[in-house]
Amino acid sequence: MGAFALAIGGRTDAGLLTQVFPDATVATPDDVTGYLAGLTDQLTRVRIAEVLGVDLTDPLTATLEPSSVQGTTLMATATFVSTATTVPYLITAADLLPPADGVALVMEPPSLELEPGATATATVTVTGLPTTGSFALQAQLDSPWAVDLQAAGLTIPALLETPPVAFDLDAATPAPSQTPSPTQGADEAGTSGSADAPEVAIPSWLAPGAAGLAALVALALVIARLVLARLPHLGGSLAILDGDDVTDEVLLTGRNLRTSRDGLKLAAKARRDGKVDVSGTSDGQRFSGTLDDGESLEAGAAHVRYTSKRSRMLEMVTGD
Repeated sequence: MGAFALAIGGRTDAGLLTQVFPDATVATPDDVTGYLAGLTDQLTRVRIAEVLGVDLTDPLTATLEPSSVQGTTLMATATFVSTATTVPYLITAADLLPPADGVALVMEPPSLELEPGATATATVTVTGLPTTGSFALQAQLDSPWAVDLQAAGLTIPALLETPPVAFDLDAATPAPSQTPSPTQGADEAGTSGSADAPEVAIPSWLAPGAAGLAALVALALVIARLVLARLPHLGGSLAILDGDDVTDEVLLTGRNLRTSRDGLKLAAKARRDGKVDVSGTSDGQRFSGTLDDGESLEAGAAHVRYTSKRSRMLEMVTGD
């Protein structure tokens, strides 16, 4: 049998359960809040993955078409095609695959930008080749969205590989590349990226054209929610006092609040340090200040006292 206790405030006897059940688990309100916040993050990641779909698994294809041979040097054209509908990508570098001593690959331009659905080409020069053999081009990938996606717990593919190109310098007739190769993940270097790529269901509305814009809007909303979730929110209340008597109370919600009470105009804004910025006017007199839990300031003939959400809950529970 297992025992579990949930404390609803800082002053609680929930820990006494361990005197009867030494292995009992005692959870604090912060534990529950952290767990629920984790669920929100997981749901957000699932939603983003649904919206982006193939953009995070196989967003690009690449081919390498040889054009000429001069001695031990082979010239080719690399073509990169974005099949992504939302996420932009960058080709940041290109390498020879497999690496070989004395053989070098140079791509010009050395980096490329690919907007969703776009195509880009580059000239590839390979020097120091043996008489016969084959090689492929392996490109390194990045995205302007990489940081935001990582913040949501998602990653973009790291590598993209072309099909191998066979060559015979004596015959001077390099063979063209075969079927375009899909993007690889960082842990799949040297193999086809589509073999073990996770399948993400694509909603029917995520189609080319106007639906692509809908996907972009959906992603923007998700990222906006992530940003807003990190902003400070108000909690607790502002009590309006006449001497020691509470004449009115304003519950604080959202990130900021404005209200009017019997000639008293109040504005409150949440701060990251847990305090509240309070300002307003009372009978034409302006007042402002920053209040911590339990602090107050003069508001004309009255006073305004801030009580945090946690303290207010404790007062309600204990009756203080």
